[in-house]
Amino acid sequence: LVIYCFFLSRVNIIISVVYLAIVVIFSIYSRRVMFTMGDVWSQVNILSKKQQYFSEIGHNKNYHQEYVINNLFKYFYKKWEDNYALEQNKRIEIHKEGERLNRLSRIILYTPYILMMFIVACQIVLGNFEIGFLILCMDMFNELINTIAEMNQAFTDSIQSSIYIDNYKEYENLEELKKQTYDYSNKIAILLDNVSYTYPQSKKEVLCNLSFEIKHGEKIAVLGENGSGKTTLVNILSKLIEIKEGNLKICTSNSKNNEKNLLSVIYQDFLHYQMSIKDNIQCGNSDRVLSDEEVINIIEKVQLKEHIDTLPYGIHTKLGEINKGTDLSKGQWQRIAIARLLANENAEIWILDEPTAYLDPI
Repeated sequence: LVIYCFFLSRVNIIISVVYLAIVVIFSIYSRRVMFTMGDVWSQVNILSKKQQYFSEIGHNKNYHQEYVINNLFKYFYKKWEDNYALEQNKRIEIHKEGERLNRLSRIILYTPYILMMFIVACQIVLGNFEIGFLILCMDMFNELINTIAEMNQAFTDSIQSSIYIDNYKEYENLEELKKQTYDYSNKIAILLDNVSYTYPQSKKEVLCNLSFEIKHGEKIAVLGENGSGKTTLVNILSKLIEIKEGNLKICTSNSKNNEKNLLSVIYQDFLHYQMSIKDNIQCGNSDRVLSDEEVINIIEKVQLKEHIDTLPYGIHTKLGEINKGTDLSKGQWQRIAIARLLANENAEIWILDEPTAYLDPI
């Protein structure tokens, strides 16, 4: 640029200085715009992660049972859709800003170019310069324009690359994720009549001629060692497994309700959804939107309000790494799981799998 301005000064020193100042000012401005666009790209990156997270929940075998029981497809699809729309708006914002920058750069780069060529041509006509000087100026102008364009592209690429580098560093610092497993059970007026079940590609019967009846309002405990069929029984009662031998009847007090909506479950290895506290509780009742007052009332019941009041955004505080949010203790997470169960006030079946395993004895 300095060499170019030297040649430009041979024509007119003032034009050279003014143009140099314009290029420097534009470079500073474009740098600031690039940094702003980099921040927006970071937001797009987070939104893309959230979309992938909400999409994969429905395909993850560890999430599948709770996903089906709580009828969460529409709930998580809405979450995915909201993040998709927001991401597209951010991308449009980036492209608009990029196009605005490109147009401004063309004006700044080509206006003096045209003006300079006109002045040089006039000087050649007057005999002050030879035609070779015009060609030299054209080459120098083109070289300057190409160099600035390459620098801007390289700067843009470096900003995007830095996002991925930061993500990789974050990933290296994360602790290994713990695997989560579940269990299932049911409750209402339930009748099992000579139910047997054998898993595909297995000859051993997990359940053999099992019969029992649970009346409305009754509470039962299912006991047994590992491999005794508790999980299989739960999956059958939840209708996640189709039985081929025996009969299962579930009589609800309201035949109009979907059976899955009448079921609430607390799992021993309950899920830690990477969303806000309110959204975590909302998962227990995806058919309607819970108000803040309802969520706070539920939180009071599980004795978690005192802690949540200390968090920066209360029930709207984000949880989990994907949101760069806070985390809860295992006992506090279990209270969230209990709150999810209480969120479904229509549930006639409660399945409690070690619901106090992580709570203090008192």
